[in-house]
Amino acid sequence: MKQAIADTSALVSLAFSGRLEEICKAMALLIPLQVKKELEEIAERNDAKASAAKMVLELIKTGKITIKNIAEKNKVQNLLGKDIDFGEAECFELAFEQKTKTILMDDLDASYALAGMARAQSISIRISAAAVIELAKQKIISKTEAKKSLLKMIQHRGWEKTTLEYLIQKYFD
Repeated sequence: MKQAIADTSALVSLAFSGRLEEICKAMALLIPLQVKKELEEIAERNDAKASAAKMVLELIKTGKITIKNIAEKNKVQNLLGKDIDFGEAECFELAFEQKTKTILMDDLDASYALAGMARAQSISIRISAAAVIELAKQKIISKTEAKKSLLKMIQHRGWEKTTLEYLIQKYFD
């Protein structure tokens, strides 16, 4: 089974897609403790993101998403910066420590800031939509189902009229 590290924003997006449970069956999702803490903070609110966060927390509670501890906390501190928060830094360090080759991350600034180090470690940073597309590639869901899920995710995240929406329309039509 393929393994990926997922940050908070990617997990919320995937919950919005309606495909997170299927993704958990198709690949092993790992998260650092900071991502769980961020999800708990989001879950305290009273909005659609809170509902998505609660769904993710339930998958963590039932063991479908695994929390892993970071061994080298000092390396996480060294990654922090203007574009990289604690959760994203822990995701990158966890990928390095677990020798995981894929990180799901929707923060483009953080992805860009980590890109050089990721390439040097042969780590691929992908947006959450890549996990839904992988379900279609593996024929777990149809292309039509994938498109609907991705458009649902885009709508909930407020990503209408972005490059992602245009690429999805092109890829799935």
